Amino acid sequence: MKAPENRIQTRKYGRTSANPIFHVLLASFLVVSSSAEPEKNQLFQIISKILEHPSIEFVIRSTTSSSGRS
Repeated sequence: MKAPENRIQTRKYGRTSANPIFHVLLASFLVVSSSAEPEKNQLFQIISKILEHPSIEFVIRSTTSSSGRS
């Protein structure tokens, strides 16, 4: 009886878990990049490195391609 429940749970979190993370990163990235001195801000550099990661680029591509439904 637990197998279908687990399957639903993984389907629920497997696909959609990347989108909130991406939106939080994007929001913080925009806030930091609009500050006065983004070059000196450590958070800006960290987020830039995170966004340059290949897996994050894949998340960005998959999120922007399916953004029509949101």
